[in-house]
Amino acid sequence: MSSKESDHEAEPDEILKIEKIAKAGNSNRGASASHGAVTKATGTFLRKGKKTSSLRSFIEVDGKFNLTDGPAELLQVCWLEVKGSSPEPLSKGARYALSFKISLTENKFGWGEAPAFMMAKVGKKGRAKWARIDLADVEENTEMEVPFGKLRFEVPSNAEDTILNFGLYELWTGGWKGGLLIHEAVVEEMPD
Repeated sequence: MSSKESDHEAEPDEILKIEKIAKAGNSNRGASASHGAVTKATGTFLRKGKKTSSLRSFIEVDGKFNLTDGPAELLQVCWLEVKGSSPEPLSKGARYALSFKISLTENKFGWGEAPAFMMAKVGKKGRAKWARIDLADVEENTEMEVPFGKLRFEVPSNAEDTILNFGLYELWTGGWKGGLLIHEAVVEEMPD
């Protein structure tokens, strides 16, 4: 099998196209207690269990994901691009930390070739902050928060647009990857 092939193929009758917006549960995580949580997912998904995702942030995903009541499972993708934004504006002048809770399955593949990157940007015209994440270092079946130390950022006090835009990316290797579980995105206001 070449590095471009995968043994993680779904049967044609198991594949479905989904475009869904759903309110997540009563979580006070995801975009902090005061910032609600909305999930939006688009792409090709493997049907298993219920047809809803429990990601606790606003995300837009292209790729093959397994939809269950638990985390979103990345089955196979060449370019990983998970994008999100806070459904509510963040407080001007406040400091925040962004992280993703993730884990890898025993069937993981493709994560050793290149790191993933996480991005946080306040407003559409804001300056992006980036953090490198080496997913090859994540242990199988162990949920962890990445990046270590979280991605910290501050909302400018003079910002007109205070919506947080964030993402998780691996677009550069061109190799197939899978076995990533995304449990949630967490945005926390940091104390002064």
